[in-house]
Amino acid sequence: DIVYNDVDAKHLFWDRDHYRLKVIDWGNAVFLEGDESTPQGVSRQSDIYQVGELIYFILTGGGRVDISRTEAATAGEDFRLNFGHEAERISPQMQSIVSRAAHPNRR
Repeated sequence: DIVYNDVDAKHLFWDRDHYRLKVIDWGNAVFLEGDESTPQGVSRQSDIYQVGELIYFILTGGGRVDISRTEAATAGEDFRLNFGHEAERISPQMQSIVSRAAHPNRR
């Protein structure tokens, strides 16, 4: 499996002609077999976490996922990101999906 490991808006381009999302700049990508991770801790979950961060950024108008070490150490399955004043306009389902993707113990 290939882990992209650099999910960022500047690397994503929408192809209007073919209605596809194109990903560029594969310089940080790594190939992983099985359940392995790199010595730097890159795993399949890395891309999921980065997508969660990106969606959070978009939904909150530029907010960053900011989780303290204490929060990360105690984060259980019921972990939820704080969407601040944007929470009212973001569905609970979307908040749950983004929170699960950006769970601090699944980086």
